Amino acid sequence: AGGRVQHRAAARGAAASAVSAVEPGAAPSRAATSGFNVTTFNVLAGCYKRVKRADGSVAMESEFLEQAVARQARVVAMLTDLAPSVMCLQEFWHASPEVNALYTEGLRAAGYAMFVTPRTGNRPDGLLTAVRMEDFDVVDRRDILFNDCGDRVATLLHLRPKSGKSGGVSGGASGSAALGDMLLVNTHLLFPHNSNSTLIRLRESFKILEYLHEYQERMVGEAVEGS
Repeated sequence: AGGRVQHRAAARGAAASAVSAVEPGAAPSRAATSGFNVTTFNVLAGCYKRVKRADGSVAMESEFLEQAVARQARVVAMLTDLAPSVMCLQEFWHASPEVNALYTEGLRAAGYAMFVTPRTGNRPDGLLTAVRMEDFDVVDRRDILFNDCGDRVATLLHLRPKSGKSGGVSGGASGSAALGDMLLVNTHLLFPHNSNSTLIRLRESFKILEYLHEYQERMVGEAVEGS
């Protein structure tokens, strides 16, 4: 128990150091674009990543919390440096307080609103969708629960571009303000282990289309990101 407490304390320190590297209110550098950009990334939760112990046996990275948090801190730094309009992340380890705090504080400091959809079945991971607040307002958010054998889910966001800006993603007539409202879905479909898994993936995709259909009369663009 003492060892786990030490690991957790060290991990909190690593998370605090990573968050402090992102200055509140700072605008990360990014290339100017006439539209908007989306980054999608499976961040591989520590509870699923296999690592080797000193004796050569295999363990999950979650047993070495400091190592797991340090890797996720590098992911947060990379994402905030890219500074996309929207981030769609899969296998976000929401069950870890340290990782949760790392993303929440780091993305908030970089100007993002964060939405987490946990997987069903008490799974420790889920989806994280982050929207750059200077680019979009989030009009609506829905969690899509597939309720299948893989406990898969999706996040549906109704986005509205910010108006009255110049430069960046909403600058000029061809910027995101000219796109109008749009729907964005972040998901992580069941891995195609076999032919039956492929059928389940098709059902998951169909459920997403059902949700999108509810909005199709008033949407201008649709984007689906994930894996």
